[in-house]
Amino acid sequence: MQTDKKAYSFMGDEAELKWFFENIVEKPESHESYLMCISSRSKKIPEEDRKKLALARGEMMREQIITTRGKEQIWDFEWFKSFVYRYEFPYEGMITKTGYPYPQESLVMYFYVNPSDEHKVMIDNMTHANSILNDLVNACSKMSKDGIREQLYKLRTIDTHKKTCRATNVSRHLWTQFDMDFSEDTKKYEERQLIIYEAIRNVGLHFFGKGKFVIVRTSGGLHVLVHREGMKYWGSCVRKENGYRYENAYVKYINPVQSFIEAVDARLALRNNKKSYWYEEWKDTNQSFLPLPGTLQYGNFVVRVLNKEDFVGTTPINIWNPLLGEGKLMEKAIGTLFYLKGTFANGRVVYWHKTKEYVDKSKNATFYKSEKLAEKAKKNWENWWTTTKEITSELNDGINFEDLNPWINWEVKHADIMEA
Repeated sequence: MQTDKKAYSFMGDEAELKWFFENIVEKPESHESYLMCISSRSKKIPEEDRKKLALARGEMMREQIITTRGKEQIWDFEWFKSFVYRYEFPYEGMITKTGYPYPQESLVMYFYVNPSDEHKVMIDNMTHANSILNDLVNACSKMSKDGIREQLYKLRTIDTHKKTCRATNVSRHLWTQFDMDFSEDTKKYEERQLIIYEAIRNVGLHFFGKGKFVIVRTSGGLHVLVHREGMKYWGSCVRKENGYRYENAYVKYINPVQSFIEAVDARLALRNNKKSYWYEEWKDTNQSFLPLPGTLQYGNFVVRVLNKEDFVGTTPINIWNPLLGEGKLMEKAIGTLFYLKGTFANGRVVYWHKTKEYVDKSKNATFYKSEKLAEKAKKNWENWWTTTKEITSELNDGINFEDLNPWINWEVKHADIMEA
C-alpha cells in the first residue's frame, strides 16, 4: 500500500476549531443541517498556473452535509471534527477540468453558520427535478436531439443542486455576517490591523453586547458574525430609548446593519478619513458562509477568532444613550444623522429645530440623514436671514442689523464617538 502520496491538509489548530464549535455552532434541530465545503480561489495562484489549470474565479467543491448523529441526535466535537479530516485525501482525488490537481494554496474551507431546513431543501430539489423532467418531455415531443441531450445532462446535476441549495434554504437565521477586505497596505502593517480590530470590537460591544458577536481573522481581512440576539439587543435599546425622539421620517434609518458599518467607519475616520487607507471593501454580505476557524486557508494561514475574551461571561454591557446631552450622540451610528449648532454673539449655544427655529439641547434638534441635507438647511437659514435684512433695510426704519444679528455662525455637527 502506497503511503507517500501527497495529501491535502486543512486542520490548522484543533483547539481553535473546538472553541468555535462550542461557542458559535449551535446544535441543529432534527430537521436541520449544516453545510461545509472547500473552494478554490484562482486569485491566489500565478496567472500562468491559472491558465494551465483552467480555474474559475471561485469554485465550490466537495460539499458535506452535517447533521446530528443517529436516532439519539448526538452532537459533539469529535463528530464535527471528523468532517474536516474527511478533506485530507491525496491530491489525485480532486483534479481540475484540465486534469491537474488543485493546488493547496488556492483552497479554503467554508462553513455555513446558519442551519438549513431539510424540508425546504426537499421541496426545492423536487421543484428543480420536476422542471428538468418537464423540459425533457417537451424536448422529446419536439424530437429535439440537442434538447434531449441537454436535459439528460442536467439530470446528472440534481445531486449537486440538492447540496448547494441548502445555502438558500435557511432554517434559522442565527448570524448576520460582515466582511472587511484589508487594503494592500493594511495587510503589511499589523498596527493598522489592530486599530481596525479595536474599532470593530469597541463599536460591536456597544451595539450588540458581549458574547453576541465574533470577529474572525482571515488571510485577507476580517469577518464579523453578529448573533440575532445581538441585533435584537441593539434594536430594542435604541428604539425604546430614543426612537420616539426622532421625527417619523428618521426612525426608519435606525438600522443596526448599516449603522454598525458607518459607526466603524466613523471611528476609523478619527485616524484617517480616507476609507481606502484602511480597506478595499467593508459590507454586510447577506451570506452565511465564512472560512472555518481552526482550518488552514490557502495552505498556510490559520483562521482564528480574535475576541474570545468577550465570551468569558456573556452578560451584555449597557448600551449608551446616543442622545444623552450635547456631544454624546454616537457619530453616524443611527442612520448617519447630522444637526446644526449655532452660537449667539454673546456666546450662547443653541441647536436648530425647523419648527421652533432653535432649541437649547442638541438632543431636541432636527436631525438630518446626510451631511448634504444638513448643509442645505444651514444654507436655507442663512439665505433667509440675508433676505430678511435686505427687505427690512429698504423700509429705512433705522434698525442696524449688524448689531442685531445674533448669529456668529451655524455649524453642521455630528456626534463624537464615545470611548468604551
